[in-house]
Amino acid sequence: MTELRQVVTDAYQRLRKNNLVQSQYDFSRNWLHRSAGYYGYLKSSGSEPTADTVLTLLNECGQREQFSSDAAQSARLSEFARDLFEKQAKVVEQLRDHVRHGISFK
Repeated sequence: MTELRQVVTDAYQRLRKNNLVQSQYDFSRNWLHRSAGYYGYLKSSGSEPTADTVLTLLNECGQREQFSSDAAQSARLSEFARDLFEKQAKVVEQLRDHVRHGISFK
């Protein structure tokens, strides 16, 4: 498996493990900004994701981390909700760092 395919596969698995995506379709549409079947196509065909796709994933991680961090600070939310957003922010931050490291060109 190539590095970019591994980055996308790792991202899906981490998000799934932390219940931040419900399916491959969800991941394709909401994290990669591609058609619903895009991630399944990558898996079944052995195709390489485009650099644009991986950069989109990196950008989405940054946006979601910021949203979750902001939400975790909201005084209007319950402590339980703030804790969930804080956890989500940490997961997405770690994922963003993993994706960034994976696309570092050597």
